Amino acid sequence: MLSDHHEIRAKEEPERYGKSKEKLVPLELELDSDLLLKLFTAAHEMDITFNEFCNRVIKKQLDSTDYKFENGTKPQFLSEN
Repeated sequence: MLSDHHEIRAKEEPERYGKSKEKLVPLELELDSDLLLKLFTAAHEMDITFNEFCNRVIKKQLDSTDYKFENGTKPQFLSEN
C-alpha cells in the first residue's frame, strides 16, 4: 500500500519523487532519539522525506568538504595596495 502511494507521488511530481539518476547505496546510522526527532521535524518542515533530507545533508557536507580541500580551510582576504 505504501509503495502504491510512492508510485502515485512519483507520477504527479517526477522531478521530486521520481527515480534518481545517481546510484544510491544503503547507509545505516545510529542516532539518539532526541537528534532523530529533530531531524524528522526538519524534514517535515521542508515537506520532504527523511531519506531525502539525509541525502541532502550528506551531499551538502561533502560539497563543503570538497571546497575546503580545494581552497584551504582558512578564508583569505584580498587587499589592494
